Amino acid sequence: MRVNSAEQHKDFDLYTLVPQDAVAVFETGHLVETLEAMNRMDCAKEGHRLQVSQLFSTLMTYLNSLMTEAPHTLSKQMNKVLVSFHNPCAETDQVLYCTLGTGDRELVERFIGKYSDPSFPVKTSHYRGQEISIYPMSNGQFLAVCLTRDFLALSFQKRLLERVIDASHDACALTDDDSFSTLHTNKLRDVEATLYVRARSLPMGQPSDTLHPVVNLSEWMEFDLKFTEQAIYAAGINHDRTSAPSLANALRPQQPVDGFPHKLLPRSSILYSHWSIADKDSLFAFQYLPVPDTYGANAYTEARDRELETFLKAYADSTLLTCIFQPRRADTTPQPCAVAIIPLKHEWEARQHFLSWLGNAPREIDAPPHPRFEPGYGYYPRSRAYRKYLMPRNTLTARMTGLTGNTLYGYACFYRGSLLIAPDAFSLSAYMDAIGRNDLLQASLLHEALASSLSPSYTNLLMADMGQVLQQPDGYARLLPTFFLRHADFFSRFMLAAQFTGQDGAVCTNLTLLYNP
Repeated sequence: MRVNSAEQHKDFDLYTLVPQDAVAVFETGHLVETLEAMNRMDCAKEGHRLQVSQLFSTLMTYLNSLMTEAPHTLSKQMNKVLVSFHNPCAETDQVLYCTLGTGDRELVERFIGKYSDPSFPVKTSHYRGQEISIYPMSNGQFLAVCLTRDFLALSFQKRLLERVIDASHDACALTDDDSFSTLHTNKLRDVEATLYVRARSLPMGQPSDTLHPVVNLSEWMEFDLKFTEQAIYAAGINHDRTSAPSLANALRPQQPVDGFPHKLLPRSSILYSHWSIADKDSLFAFQYLPVPDTYGANAYTEARDRELETFLKAYADSTLLTCIFQPRRADTTPQPCAVAIIPLKHEWEARQHFLSWLGNAPREIDAPPHPRFEPGYGYYPRSRAYRKYLMPRNTLTARMTGLTGNTLYGYACFYRGSLLIAPDAFSLSAYMDAIGRNDLLQASLLHEALASSLSPSYTNLLMADMGQVLQQPDGYARLLPTFFLRHADFFSRFMLAAQFTGQDGAVCTNLTLLYNP
Protein backbone atom coordinates (compact mmCIF):
# COMPACT_ATOMS: atom_id res chain seq x y z
CA MET A 1 0.00 0.00 0.00
CA ARG A 2 1.57 3.23 -1.16
CA VAL A 3 0.13 5.42 1.60
CA ASN A 4 1.99 3.47 4.27
CA SER A 5 5.22 3.21 2.29
CA ALA A 6 5.08 6.91 1.62
CA GLU A 7 5.16 7.61 5.33
CA GLN A 8 8.71 6.35 5.46
CA HIS A 9 9.88 9.43 3.51
CA LYS A 10 9.67 13.13 4.12
CA ASP A 11 9.33 14.20 0.46
CA PHE A 12 7.27 11.63 -1.39
CA ASP A 13 5.30 12.28 -4.55
CA LEU A 14 1.90 13.69 -3.66
CA TYR A 15 0.70 12.86 -7.16
CA THR A 16 0.57 9.19 -6.10
CA LEU A 17 -2.50 10.25 -4.09
CA VAL A 18 -4.36 12.24 -6.79
CA PRO A 19 -7.22 10.31 -8.48
CA GLN A 20 -7.04 10.02 -12.26
CA ASP A 21 -10.43 11.65 -12.72
CA ALA A 22 -9.02 15.01 -11.62
CA VAL A 23 -9.80 17.68 -14.23
CA ALA A 24 -7.10 20.06 -12.98
CA VAL A 25 -4.30 20.21 -10.42
CA PHE A 26 -2.76 23.31 -8.86
CA GLU A 27 0.76 22.82 -7.50
CA THR A 28 3.14 25.05 -5.60
CA GLY A 29 6.39 24.20 -3.88
CA HIS A 30 6.57 27.76 -2.58
CA LEU A 31 3.29 28.25 -0.74
CA VAL A 32 4.38 31.27 1.30
CA GLU A 33 5.90 33.08 -1.69
CA THR A 34 2.83 32.30 -3.82
CA LEU A 35 0.43 33.66 -1.21
CA GLU A 36 2.55 36.78 -0.80
CA ALA A 37 2.56 37.34 -4.58
CA MET A 38 -1.24 36.91 -4.71
CA ASN A 39 -1.67 39.37 -1.86
CA ARG A 40 0.45 41.98 -3.68
CA MET A 41 -1.87 41.99 -6.70
CA ASP A 42 -3.84 45.19 -7.23
CA CYS A 43 -7.08 43.22 -7.52
CA ALA A 44 -6.45 41.57 -4.13
CA LYS A 45 -5.76 44.95 -2.52
CA GLU A 46 -9.15 46.10 -3.82
CA GLY A 47 -10.90 43.03 -2.42
CA HIS A 48 -11.21 40.97 -5.61
CA ARG A 49 -10.00 37.38 -5.27
CA LEU A 50 -10.68 34.33 -7.39
CA GLN A 51 -12.96 32.01 -5.41
CA VAL A 52 -12.41 28.78 -7.34
CA SER A 53 -11.66 26.61 -4.33
CA GLN A 54 -13.37 27.30 -1.03
CA LEU A 55 -10.86 24.96 0.58
CA PHE A 56 -7.82 26.86 -0.71
CA SER A 57 -9.42 30.23 0.07
CA THR A 58 -10.00 29.17 3.69
CA LEU A 59 -6.42 27.93 3.96
CA MET A 60 -5.14 31.19 2.47
CA THR A 61 -7.04 33.20 5.07
CA TYR A 62 -5.56 31.11 7.88
CA LEU A 63 -2.01 31.14 6.53
CA ASN A 64 -2.10 34.89 5.88
CA SER A 65 -2.86 35.48 9.55
CA LEU A 66 -0.31 32.84 10.55
CA MET A 67 2.45 34.42 8.46
CA THR A 68 1.71 37.76 10.08
CA GLU A 69 2.06 36.26 13.55
CA ALA A 70 4.98 33.90 12.82
CA PRO A 71 6.36 34.32 9.28
CA HIS A 72 8.82 31.39 9.47
CA THR A 73 6.44 28.83 10.96
CA LEU A 74 5.88 26.64 7.89
CA SER A 75 8.39 23.90 7.20
CA LYS A 76 9.92 23.23 3.81
CA GLN A 77 7.67 20.19 3.46
CA MET A 78 4.42 22.05 4.11
CA ASN A 79 5.35 24.66 1.50
CA LYS A 80 4.60 21.90 -1.05
CA VAL A 81 0.84 21.93 -1.72
CA LEU A 82 -1.42 20.38 -4.35
CA VAL A 83 -5.11 21.08 -4.96
CA SER A 84 -6.96 18.68 -7.27
CA PHE A 85 -10.24 19.69 -8.91
CA HIS A 86 -13.01 17.21 -9.69
CA ASN A 87 -16.34 17.25 -11.49
CA PRO A 88 -18.85 18.82 -11.23
CA CYS A 89 -16.32 21.54 -10.35
CA ALA A 90 -18.29 23.32 -7.64
CA GLU A 91 -16.38 25.34 -5.03
CA THR A 92 -16.23 22.31 -2.72
CA ASP A 93 -15.17 19.67 -5.28
CA GLN A 94 -11.46 19.77 -4.46
CA VAL A 95 -8.89 17.92 -2.41
CA LEU A 96 -5.93 19.72 -0.83
CA TYR A 97 -2.73 17.75 -0.21
CA CYS A 98 0.53 18.69 1.47
CA THR A 99 3.54 16.93 2.91
CA LEU A 100 4.31 17.50 6.57
CA GLY A 101 7.55 18.20 8.37
CA THR A 102 8.46 18.64 12.02
CA GLY A 103 5.82 20.69 13.81
CA ASP A 104 3.44 20.87 10.86
CA ARG A 105 0.94 18.44 12.38
CA GLU A 106 0.38 20.90 15.23
CA LEU A 107 -0.24 23.69 12.68
CA VAL A 108 -2.85 21.57 10.94
CA GLU A 109 -4.59 20.82 14.21
CA ARG A 110 -4.64 24.54 15.04
CA PHE A 111 -6.09 25.26 11.58
CA ILE A 112 -8.86 22.71 12.07
CA GLY A 113 -9.51 23.94 15.58
CA LYS A 114 -9.85 27.54 14.40
CA TYR A 115 -12.53 26.80 11.79
CA SER A 116 -14.34 23.80 13.30
CA ASP A 117 -17.37 24.05 15.57
CA PRO A 118 -16.44 22.77 19.07
CA SER A 119 -20.09 22.31 20.00
CA PHE A 120 -20.35 19.28 17.69
CA PRO A 121 -18.36 16.06 18.09
CA VAL A 122 -15.77 14.93 15.58
CA LYS A 123 -16.75 11.76 13.73
CA THR A 124 -14.18 9.20 12.69
CA SER A 125 -14.53 6.50 10.06
CA HIS A 126 -12.16 4.02 8.45
CA TYR A 127 -11.90 3.33 4.75
CA ARG A 128 -9.62 0.57 3.50
CA GLY A 129 -7.55 0.81 6.66
CA GLN A 130 -7.16 4.60 6.55
CA GLU A 131 -8.73 6.90 9.14
CA ILE A 132 -10.89 9.80 7.96
CA SER A 133 -12.02 12.39 10.51
CA ILE A 134 -15.10 14.53 9.83
CA TYR A 135 -15.04 17.97 11.46
CA PRO A 136 -18.19 20.13 11.59
CA MET A 137 -17.24 23.67 10.58
CA SER A 138 -18.56 26.89 12.01
CA ASN A 139 -20.18 27.75 8.64
CA GLY A 140 -22.30 24.57 8.65
CA GLN A 141 -20.09 22.52 6.32
CA PHE A 142 -18.11 19.39 7.15
CA LEU A 143 -14.38 19.01 6.56
CA ALA A 144 -13.04 15.51 5.88
CA VAL A 145 -9.40 15.06 6.94
CA CYS A 146 -6.92 12.26 6.31
CA LEU A 147 -3.88 13.05 8.46
CA THR A 148 -0.82 10.82 8.65
CA ARG A 149 2.67 11.35 10.02
CA ASP A 150 3.97 12.77 6.74
CA PHE A 151 1.08 14.07 4.66
CA LEU A 152 -2.32 15.70 4.89
CA ALA A 153 -5.31 15.37 2.56
CA LEU A 154 -8.51 17.26 3.25
CA SER A 155 -11.74 18.02 1.41
CA PHE A 156 -15.28 19.18 1.99
CA GLN A 157 -16.34 15.96 0.24
CA LYS A 158 -15.67 12.70 2.13
CA ARG A 159 -16.21 10.71 -1.08
CA LEU A 160 -13.23 12.52 -2.65
CA LEU A 161 -10.93 11.43 0.17
CA GLU A 162 -12.13 7.86 -0.35
CA ARG A 163 -11.13 8.18 -4.01
CA VAL A 164 -7.72 9.45 -2.88
CA ILE A 165 -7.27 6.28 -0.83
CA ASP A 166 -8.52 4.18 -3.77
CA ALA A 167 -6.00 5.87 -6.07
CA SER A 168 -3.17 4.93 -3.75
CA HIS A 169 -4.32 1.35 -3.10
CA ASP A 170 -5.26 0.46 -6.68
CA ALA A 171 -2.44 2.19 -8.62
CA CYS A 172 -4.93 4.45 -10.39
CA ALA A 173 -3.42 7.82 -9.44
CA LEU A 174 -2.23 10.48 -11.87
CA THR A 175 1.26 8.98 -11.72
CA ASP A 176 -0.26 5.88 -13.34
CA ASP A 177 -1.75 7.94 -16.20
CA ASP A 178 0.72 7.76 -19.10
CA SER A 179 -0.29 11.10 -20.66
CA PHE A 180 0.05 12.95 -17.37
CA SER A 181 3.16 11.21 -16.07
CA THR A 182 5.04 11.99 -19.30
CA LEU A 183 4.14 15.65 -18.94
CA HIS A 184 4.98 15.84 -15.25
CA THR A 185 8.16 13.74 -15.34
CA ASN A 186 9.72 16.06 -17.93
CA LYS A 187 9.12 19.13 -15.78
CA LEU A 188 12.45 20.59 -14.73
CA ARG A 189 11.53 24.20 -13.96
CA ASP A 190 11.24 25.33 -10.34
CA VAL A 191 8.52 27.96 -10.64
CA GLU A 192 6.20 29.83 -8.31
CA ALA A 193 3.18 27.66 -9.12
CA THR A 194 1.95 25.30 -11.83
CA LEU A 195 -1.52 24.44 -13.08
CA TYR A 196 -2.26 21.21 -14.97
CA VAL A 197 -5.53 21.18 -16.92
CA ARG A 198 -7.21 18.22 -18.62
CA ALA A 199 -8.39 19.93 -21.79
CA ARG A 200 -9.77 17.15 -23.99
CA SER A 201 -13.40 18.20 -23.34
CA LEU A 202 -13.17 21.86 -22.37
CA PRO A 203 -16.58 23.53 -21.92
CA MET A 204 -16.86 26.80 -23.83
CA GLY A 205 -19.25 29.72 -23.54
CA GLN A 206 -21.67 30.77 -20.86
CA PRO A 207 -22.93 28.08 -18.44
CA SER A 208 -26.45 29.08 -19.53
CA ASP A 209 -25.69 28.55 -23.25
CA THR A 210 -28.11 25.88 -24.52
CA LEU A 211 -25.65 24.89 -27.28
CA HIS A 212 -23.14 23.61 -24.66
CA PRO A 213 -20.07 23.92 -26.91
CA VAL A 214 -17.10 21.73 -25.99
CA VAL A 215 -13.60 21.91 -27.48
CA ASN A 216 -10.80 19.35 -27.40
CA LEU A 217 -7.66 21.43 -26.87
CA SER A 218 -5.44 18.46 -25.97
CA GLU A 219 -5.17 15.70 -23.35
CA TRP A 220 -3.26 17.68 -20.70
CA MET A 221 -1.90 21.23 -20.67
CA GLU A 222 0.68 22.53 -18.22
CA PHE A 223 0.86 26.20 -17.16
CA ASP A 224 3.59 27.85 -15.11
CA LEU A 225 1.96 30.69 -13.17
CA LYS A 226 3.36 34.07 -12.24
CA PHE A 227 1.56 36.80 -10.29
CA THR A 228 2.45 40.49 -10.54
CA GLU A 229 0.69 43.57 -9.22
CA GLN A 230 -1.23 44.13 -12.47
CA ALA A 231 -1.36 40.75 -14.19
CA ILE A 232 -1.49 36.98 -14.02
CA TYR A 233 0.77 35.17 -16.49
CA ALA A 234 0.39 31.51 -17.44
CA ALA A 235 3.07 30.02 -19.69
CA GLY A 236 1.81 26.68 -20.94
CA ILE A 237 2.91 23.75 -23.06
CA ASN A 238 1.23 20.71 -24.56
CA HIS A 239 3.18 17.52 -25.27
CA ASP A 240 0.21 15.55 -26.62
CA ARG A 241 1.21 13.33 -29.54
CA THR A 242 -2.09 11.52 -30.10
CA SER A 243 -3.73 11.71 -33.52
CA ALA A 244 -7.16 12.55 -32.10
CA PRO A 245 -8.74 15.73 -33.52
CA SER A 246 -7.77 18.56 -31.21
CA LEU A 247 -6.93 22.24 -31.38
CA ALA A 248 -3.28 21.43 -30.64
CA ASN A 249 -3.12 19.04 -33.61
CA ALA A 250 -4.89 21.55 -35.87
CA LEU A 251 -2.38 24.27 -34.94
CA ARG A 252 0.79 22.15 -34.96
CA PRO A 253 1.32 22.19 -38.79
CA GLN A 254 0.42 25.88 -39.19
CA GLN A 255 2.99 28.49 -40.18
CA PRO A 256 3.34 31.33 -37.64
CA VAL A 257 1.63 34.68 -38.07
CA ASP A 258 3.85 37.69 -37.45
CA GLY A 259 2.54 40.84 -35.78
CA PHE A 260 -0.81 41.89 -34.36
CA PRO A 261 -3.88 42.71 -36.50
CA HIS A 262 -4.91 45.87 -34.66
CA LYS A 263 -4.91 48.00 -37.84
CA LEU A 264 -7.63 45.71 -39.27
CA LEU A 265 -9.93 45.91 -36.24
CA PRO A 266 -12.37 48.55 -35.00
CA ARG A 267 -11.26 50.36 -31.89
CA SER A 268 -14.47 49.22 -30.19
CA SER A 269 -13.56 45.52 -30.55
CA ILE A 270 -14.42 43.57 -27.40
CA LEU A 271 -13.08 40.21 -28.63
CA TYR A 272 -11.01 39.04 -31.56
CA SER A 273 -9.33 35.83 -32.69
CA HIS A 274 -6.46 35.69 -35.21
CA TRP A 275 -5.67 32.32 -36.81
CA SER A 276 -2.97 30.96 -39.05
CA ILE A 277 -4.72 28.90 -41.75
CA ALA A 278 -1.66 28.09 -43.87
CA ASP A 279 -2.51 24.37 -43.53
CA LYS A 280 -6.23 24.52 -44.24
CA ASP A 281 -6.87 20.77 -44.31
CA SER A 282 -5.93 20.32 -40.64
CA LEU A 283 -8.07 23.28 -39.61
CA PHE A 284 -11.11 22.22 -41.63
CA ALA A 285 -10.83 18.71 -40.16
CA PHE A 286 -11.08 20.12 -36.65
CA GLN A 287 -14.57 21.16 -35.60
CA TYR A 288 -13.64 24.07 -33.37
CA LEU A 289 -17.20 24.97 -32.41
CA PRO A 290 -20.51 23.13 -32.79
CA VAL A 291 -23.24 24.69 -34.91
CA PRO A 292 -26.69 25.70 -33.69
CA ASP A 293 -29.18 22.92 -34.36
CA THR A 294 -32.35 25.02 -34.58
CA TYR A 295 -32.72 23.91 -38.19
CA GLY A 296 -29.87 21.41 -38.26
CA ALA A 297 -27.15 20.55 -40.73
CA ASN A 298 -28.22 18.37 -43.65
CA ALA A 299 -27.01 17.11 -47.01
CA TYR A 300 -27.50 20.59 -48.48
CA THR A 301 -25.27 22.34 -45.93
CA GLU A 302 -22.67 19.55 -46.16
CA ALA A 303 -22.42 20.09 -49.93
CA ARG A 304 -22.03 23.85 -49.47
CA ASP A 305 -19.34 23.20 -46.83
CA ARG A 306 -17.29 21.18 -49.31
CA GLU A 307 -17.67 23.86 -51.99
CA LEU A 308 -16.70 26.64 -49.60
CA GLU A 309 -13.69 24.64 -48.40
CA THR A 310 -12.56 24.26 -52.02
CA PHE A 311 -12.89 28.02 -52.55
CA LEU A 312 -10.94 28.89 -49.40
CA LYS A 313 -8.17 26.41 -50.20
CA ALA A 314 -7.74 28.06 -53.59
CA TYR A 315 -8.07 31.74 -52.69
CA ALA A 316 -7.79 32.38 -48.94
CA ASP A 317 -4.37 33.58 -47.89
CA SER A 318 -2.77 32.33 -44.67
CA THR A 319 -4.81 34.07 -41.93
CA LEU A 320 -8.35 34.27 -40.60
CA LEU A 321 -9.44 37.13 -38.33
CA THR A 322 -12.75 37.29 -36.47
CA CYS A 323 -13.94 40.06 -34.19
CA ILE A 324 -16.90 41.16 -32.12
CA PHE A 325 -17.24 44.92 -31.76
CA GLN A 326 -19.64 47.68 -30.79
CA PRO A 327 -20.93 49.74 -33.74
CA ARG A 328 -20.41 53.49 -33.74
CA ARG A 329 -24.17 53.94 -33.50
CA ALA A 330 -24.73 51.53 -30.63
CA ASP A 331 -28.33 52.74 -30.30
CA THR A 332 -29.18 51.16 -33.67
CA THR A 333 -28.77 47.53 -32.61
CA PRO A 334 -29.47 45.67 -29.35
CA GLN A 335 -26.34 43.52 -29.69
CA PRO A 336 -22.74 43.90 -30.86
CA CYS A 337 -21.59 43.33 -34.42
CA ALA A 338 -19.48 40.41 -35.60
CA VAL A 339 -17.38 39.88 -38.71
CA ALA A 340 -14.77 37.48 -40.11
CA ILE A 341 -11.96 38.90 -42.27
CA ILE A 342 -10.26 36.52 -44.72
CA PRO A 343 -7.40 38.07 -46.74
CA LEU A 344 -7.42 36.75 -50.32
CA LYS A 345 -4.91 35.73 -52.95
CA HIS A 346 -5.83 36.84 -56.50
CA GLU A 347 -8.80 38.91 -55.37
CA TRP A 348 -10.35 39.48 -58.83
CA GLU A 349 -10.27 35.77 -59.67
CA ALA A 350 -11.54 34.92 -56.18
CA ARG A 351 -14.46 37.29 -56.62
CA GLN A 352 -15.46 35.73 -59.94
CA HIS A 353 -15.27 32.22 -58.49
CA PHE A 354 -17.30 33.24 -55.43
CA LEU A 355 -20.02 34.92 -57.49
CA SER A 356 -20.18 31.88 -59.76
CA TRP A 357 -20.61 29.69 -56.69
CA LEU A 358 -23.45 31.88 -55.42
CA GLY A 359 -25.17 31.82 -58.79
CA ASN A 360 -24.89 28.07 -59.22
CA ALA A 361 -25.79 27.00 -55.69
CA PRO A 362 -29.05 25.02 -55.86
CA ARG A 363 -32.11 26.22 -54.03
CA GLU A 364 -32.61 24.47 -50.70
CA ILE A 365 -35.96 22.76 -50.31
CA ASP A 366 -37.79 23.69 -47.08
CA ALA A 367 -35.06 26.15 -46.15
CA PRO A 368 -35.66 28.40 -43.15
CA PRO A 369 -36.40 32.06 -43.90
CA HIS A 370 -33.25 34.04 -44.62
CA PRO A 371 -32.45 37.09 -42.46
CA ARG A 372 -33.76 40.48 -43.55
CA PHE A 373 -31.34 42.60 -45.55
CA GLU A 374 -30.77 45.58 -43.23
CA PRO A 375 -27.36 47.07 -44.09
CA GLY A 376 -27.90 50.32 -42.17
CA TYR A 377 -26.94 52.56 -45.08
CA GLY A 378 -28.67 55.47 -43.37
CA TYR A 379 -26.10 55.26 -40.56
CA TYR A 380 -23.12 54.04 -42.58
CA PRO A 381 -23.52 55.47 -46.11
CA ARG A 382 -19.91 54.84 -47.15
CA SER A 383 -20.54 51.07 -47.05
CA ARG A 384 -23.13 51.38 -49.84
CA ALA A 385 -20.29 51.19 -52.39
CA TYR A 386 -19.58 47.58 -51.42
CA ARG A 387 -22.14 45.03 -52.51
CA LYS A 388 -23.25 42.48 -49.94
CA TYR A 389 -24.26 38.93 -50.81
CA LEU A 390 -26.49 36.46 -48.99
CA MET A 391 -24.59 33.17 -48.69
CA PRO A 392 -26.29 29.77 -48.92
CA ARG A 393 -26.61 27.96 -45.63
CA ASN A 394 -23.43 26.21 -44.50
CA THR A 395 -21.80 25.11 -41.25
CA LEU A 396 -18.18 25.89 -42.10
CA THR A 397 -18.27 29.57 -41.20
CA ALA A 398 -20.04 28.80 -37.92
CA ARG A 399 -17.51 26.09 -37.04
CA MET A 400 -14.54 28.29 -37.86
CA THR A 401 -15.73 31.58 -36.41
CA GLY A 402 -18.74 31.00 -34.17
CA LEU A 403 -20.39 34.04 -35.76
CA THR A 404 -23.28 32.56 -37.75
CA GLY A 405 -26.86 32.84 -36.51
CA ASN A 406 -29.18 29.95 -35.75
CA THR A 407 -30.33 29.58 -39.36
CA LEU A 408 -26.72 29.14 -40.66
CA TYR A 409 -27.09 31.93 -43.19
CA GLY A 410 -24.48 34.62 -43.56
CA TYR A 411 -23.67 37.73 -45.58
CA ALA A 412 -20.44 38.28 -47.51
CA CYS A 413 -18.66 41.27 -49.02
CA PHE A 414 -15.33 41.96 -50.76
CA TYR A 415 -13.44 44.80 -49.09
CA ARG A 416 -9.83 45.96 -49.38
CA GLY A 417 -8.43 42.66 -50.57
CA SER A 418 -10.39 40.50 -48.13
CA LEU A 419 -13.60 38.51 -48.03
CA LEU A 420 -15.79 39.65 -45.14
CA ILE A 421 -18.38 37.27 -43.70
CA ALA A 422 -20.93 38.23 -41.05
CA PRO A 423 -24.21 36.87 -39.66
CA ASP A 424 -26.00 40.04 -40.84
CA ALA A 425 -25.48 42.85 -43.36
CA PHE A 426 -25.49 45.51 -40.65
CA SER A 427 -22.26 44.12 -39.16
CA LEU A 428 -20.54 44.42 -42.55
CA SER A 429 -21.55 48.07 -42.86
CA ALA A 430 -20.52 48.93 -39.30
CA TYR A 431 -17.12 47.27 -39.80
CA MET A 432 -16.39 49.12 -43.04
CA ASP A 433 -17.46 52.39 -41.41
CA ALA A 434 -14.96 51.95 -38.56
CA ILE A 435 -12.09 50.98 -40.88
CA GLY A 436 -12.94 53.77 -43.32
CA ARG A 437 -12.86 56.36 -40.53
CA ASN A 438 -9.53 54.95 -39.30
CA ASP A 439 -11.06 54.28 -35.87
CA LEU A 440 -8.74 51.34 -35.20
CA LEU A 441 -7.77 49.13 -32.31
CA GLN A 442 -4.10 50.10 -32.69
CA ALA A 443 -5.07 53.37 -30.99
CA SER A 444 -6.10 51.47 -27.84
CA LEU A 445 -3.36 51.80 -25.22
CA LEU A 446 -4.82 48.92 -23.20
CA HIS A 447 -4.68 46.47 -26.11
CA GLU A 448 -1.18 47.59 -26.99
CA ALA A 449 -0.10 47.06 -23.37
CA LEU A 450 -1.59 43.57 -23.46
CA ALA A 451 0.15 42.80 -26.76
CA SER A 452 3.50 43.84 -25.29
CA SER A 453 3.38 40.80 -22.97
CA LEU A 454 3.02 38.39 -25.91
CA SER A 455 5.21 36.89 -28.59
CA PRO A 456 4.94 38.74 -31.94
CA SER A 457 4.84 35.34 -33.71
CA TYR A 458 2.05 32.80 -33.12
CA THR A 459 -0.39 30.41 -34.77
CA ASN A 460 -3.50 31.59 -32.90
CA LEU A 461 -4.28 34.59 -30.73
CA LEU A 462 -7.41 35.59 -28.84
CA MET A 463 -7.89 38.88 -27.01
CA ALA A 464 -11.00 39.79 -25.03
CA ASP A 465 -12.24 42.60 -22.84
CA MET A 466 -13.84 40.30 -20.29
CA GLY A 467 -15.98 43.02 -18.74
CA GLN A 468 -17.56 43.80 -22.12
CA VAL A 469 -17.92 40.19 -23.28
CA LEU A 470 -19.70 39.18 -20.09
CA GLN A 471 -22.42 41.74 -20.79
CA GLN A 472 -23.32 40.19 -24.16
CA PRO A 473 -25.79 37.42 -25.09
CA ASP A 474 -24.62 33.82 -24.78
CA GLY A 475 -23.81 33.42 -28.47
CA TYR A 476 -21.00 35.98 -28.29
CA ALA A 477 -18.97 34.15 -25.65
CA ARG A 478 -18.43 30.76 -27.31
CA LEU A 479 -14.78 31.48 -28.03
CA LEU A 480 -14.06 31.68 -24.29
CA PRO A 481 -13.71 28.79 -21.82
CA THR A 482 -16.66 28.45 -19.46
CA PHE A 483 -14.27 28.62 -16.49
CA PHE A 484 -13.67 32.33 -17.06
CA LEU A 485 -17.37 33.04 -17.51
CA ARG A 486 -18.46 31.03 -14.46
CA HIS A 487 -16.25 33.27 -12.32
CA ALA A 488 -17.41 36.51 -13.89
CA ASP A 489 -17.20 38.50 -10.65
CA PHE A 490 -13.41 38.14 -10.77
CA PHE A 491 -12.53 37.93 -14.47
CA SER A 492 -14.79 40.80 -15.55
CA ARG A 493 -12.06 43.09 -14.21
CA PHE A 494 -9.43 41.74 -16.62
CA MET A 495 -8.33 41.84 -20.23
CA LEU A 496 -7.54 38.34 -21.50
CA ALA A 497 -4.99 37.26 -24.09
CA ALA A 498 -4.56 33.60 -25.09
CA GLN A 499 -1.77 32.84 -27.54
CA PHE A 500 -0.72 29.55 -29.14
CA THR A 501 2.75 29.13 -30.65
CA GLY A 502 4.71 26.18 -32.02
CA GLN A 503 7.99 25.10 -30.44
CA ASP A 504 9.96 21.96 -31.36
CA GLY A 505 6.81 20.04 -32.26
CA ALA A 506 4.97 21.08 -29.09
CA VAL A 507 2.20 23.68 -28.86
CA CYS A 508 2.84 26.40 -26.29
CA THR A 509 -0.07 28.33 -24.80
CA ASN A 510 0.53 31.65 -23.10
CA LEU A 511 -2.24 33.35 -21.15
CA THR A 512 -2.15 36.90 -19.82
CA LEU A 513 -4.82 38.42 -17.58
CA LEU A 514 -4.27 42.18 -17.31
CA TYR A 515 -6.13 43.93 -14.50
CA ASN A 516 -8.56 46.51 -15.88
CA PRO A 517 -10.57 47.93 -12.96
